[in-house]
Amino acid sequence: KDVMAYPNGCATARFNFFSSSDPDLKYNGTWPTGTATEDNARALNERRFTVAGFMPEGPTSTPTPVPTPTPAPTPVPTPAPTPDPTCNLQVISPNGGQTFTINQPYLFSYSGSSAPTGVQVLLMRNGALVKALYQNHINGVLHFTVPTGTPVGSGYTLRMKSRANSCFDDADATVSVIAAGATPVPTPVPTPTPTPVPTPTPTPVPTPVPTPVPTPVPTPVPTPVPTPVPTPVPTPVPTPTPTPTPGACSIQVLSPNGGETLKTGVLNPLGYTAANAGTIKVDLFRDGKQLNSPSITMVNGQPHFKIPKDYKGTGFKLRLKSNSKPTCFDESDGTFTLTP
Repeated sequence: KDVMAYPNGCATARFNFFSSSDPDLKYNGTWPTGTATEDNARALNERRFTVAGFMPEGPTSTPTPVPTPTPAPTPVPTPAPTPDPTCNLQVISPNGGQTFTINQPYLFSYSGSSAPTGVQVLLMRNGALVKALYQNHINGVLHFTVPTGTPVGSGYTLRMKSRANSCFDDADATVSVIAAGATPVPTPVPTPTPTPVPTPTPTPVPTPVPTPVPTPVPTPVPTPVPTPVPTPVPTPVPTPTPTPTPGACSIQVLSPNGGETLKTGVLNPLGYTAANAGTIKVDLFRDGKQLNSPSITMVNGQPHFKIPKDYKGTGFKLRLKSNSKPTCFDESDGTFTLTP
């Protein structure tokens, strides 16, 4: 049993580990030390800021004269670690610009040779570690959670680091953290300044010289042949897009989200976030019309989708919908292109 399971008088053997749901932490490399509900390490991390805030008052004493403070040396910032040139890890999503709510799970998508249990998701600020984010797997996919006690604000960077060596990759842009129940403030979009259009200079028009008009010779008018009227082809009515209902369930498509060019017949990475959605169905649409659903395959713990080779061209979107809550869905913001 772990060090917090039983008192010293228990006859059951104990070992010096706090229970943890981390699948990489095993006793003698074989037995797990905890589960998702028996996780002393996570409980200690979540409450260490609360415990650190307790400060008992001591007895009143005669104040000691305060010596003149010595000027503190200017701190030298710790240089950022140099990336390993052989490292092939890459953060795919979220890759910057997102806002995360404390204690809310988010999907983490990446590429590289390390398995999902062999990487860490870290929260950085100005090159320094702020938090090692809590990780777990939902439906076999790696998710992370910003723990209680993380200071809210912006300027954070997500870092994915290998547990085996110094290989890591940072997101391309910064992210923000908000408290549970807070509403993210959208970034204002600057209004573009219109470019003045120069007034064109009128070109002088020369006075035309009248051309003598010859006497027209009457042309025989042929008997018109009636043109057959084609039978109108009925216009296909696209399947109406259902209106999502607000609630606890939420799904957000991250990639492909519009503008990409993807190949058919091969695996393409699927990025999304979901909360309280249960199992999710993936559908393919084109110009508002539902097509055959792509097949889903897990690669290194990340979902990938494959579209049949008989589809090609532009105007395609993916729609992710909860199987248990049909009104809970999201689709690509823009269209993407399929090529053989």
